[in-house]
Amino acid sequence: MIGADPYRGGEDSSVWIRSILEDEFGVSVRWVSTGSFNTREDGRQARDLLRQGNIDHVVLVTHAGHMARARWSFEQAGLRVMAAPTVFYTQRSETVWWRKVLPSAGALQRNRLYLHELVGSVWYCWFSG
Repeated sequence: MIGADPYRGGEDSSVWIRSILEDEFGVSVRWVSTGSFNTREDGRQARDLLRQGNIDHVVLVTHAGHMARARWSFEQAGLRVMAAPTVFYTQRSETVWWRKVLPSAGALQRNRLYLHELVGSVWYCWFSG
C-alpha cells in the first residue's frame, strides 16, 4: 500500500514510488492510494482499500519525524499499526564547541519538519472529526 508523501510539497508520490518498487526492486504493488491531501485522508483511504482484502493490520513506513501523527491518523481510521520509522536525525559530534551554535541548512530543515508536525498534530486534535 502506497500513499502520498507529505514532505514533497503535496506532490502525490504514490505513482513514482510504485514505479520504483516494481521496476527497480521487482516488488509487486497491490494497492495505491492517490489523491489524498493529508495524512488523515491517507489513513482513511488505506482503510477503505485494505478492507477489500479483509486487512486491518499494517506496517506503517514513514519518516521518523512524521511517525507519531501518521500512526495516530491510521489508528483513528481503524487500522492496527506497527510503526517502522525511517530517516532518523542524529547529532554529529563536534570537536569545536562554537560550531554547535552556528546556524545550518540541516538545522533549518529539522526545525521545519518539527514545526510542520507540531502544527499538524494540533490541527488534528482540534478538528479530529
